[in-house]
Amino acid sequence: MIAVCALKPLLPLLTAWALTGVPDAVALNAAADANNVPHNVMLPVALVETRLSLDPNVRSNMGAVGRMQILPRVWRHYSRECWNAAVDYQDNVACGAQVLRHYANVCADDWPCATALYYGLGRQTHAYITAVEKARGRLWWRAVVA
Repeated sequence: MIAVCALKPLLPLLTAWALTGVPDAVALNAAADANNVPHNVMLPVALVETRLSLDPNVRSNMGAVGRMQILPRVWRHYSRECWNAAVDYQDNVACGAQVLRHYANVCADDWPCATALYYGLGRQTHAYITAVEKARGRLWWRAVVA
C-alpha cells in the first residue's frame, strides 16, 4: 500500500510509458547502463528536466533540448552524441548520461552534487535537487519497468 501511494503522482506518466511500449525507459536504462549512472538517478533527472513532459523534443527558453535538456553549445565538444543531441533522441539521452557521469566523477559519485552541477549552480539549484531527490524517493520504477 505504501509503494502504491508513493507512486501515485507518477502513475499517469508510467501508464503513458507502458501504453507506448516504454521507449523512454528503455533508452534511459540503456544510456544509464552504458555510463554507469544509476537508473534511479537517470529517470528522475529526465522527469524533472522536462517537468514530467512526455514530449521528447521539448525545448527550454534557455536553448536546452530534448528529454535530458542538453545545452548543445556547452556540450557539443564532449562527444559525438552530444554534438547530435539537438536532433537525435537517442543521442540526447546518451549525452545526458555522459554529462551526469562526468559530474559524478567530479563529485566522487555524490549524486546530489552531480545533479546540482547538471542543473547548473544558481538560485533554483536547491529546488531542483529537492525535486530530483523527491522523484528518486518515489521511484522504484526499475522493478516496474524491468
